Amino acid sequence: MRIILLISLLCLNYLFAGAKIKLPPILDNHMVLQQQTEVKLWGEATPNKKVVINVGWDKKKKYVTQTDSLGKWKIIVSTPKAGGLMR
Repeated sequence: MRIILLISLLCLNYLFAGAKIKLPPILDNHMVLQQQTEVKLWGEATPNKKVVINVGWDKKKKYVTQTDSLGKWKIIVSTPKAGGLMR
């Protein structure tokens, strides 16, 4: 049986250099992610800007990507083994 990891997108801190981040509606608060897998995240921001994502389950890890000339970005983040809700 697969166990899922409950997280809140409030735990995902989007840091950016002057870019306004826009996420698709499917990426929302209290979304459910599968544990021990790679999850695709995407959105839009100011064109040609760096997007840095800090995940709530790993305070040391930062995922970095760059928006393209149209402002679109995507990245894959790794989820850990389930261990309870983050606070």
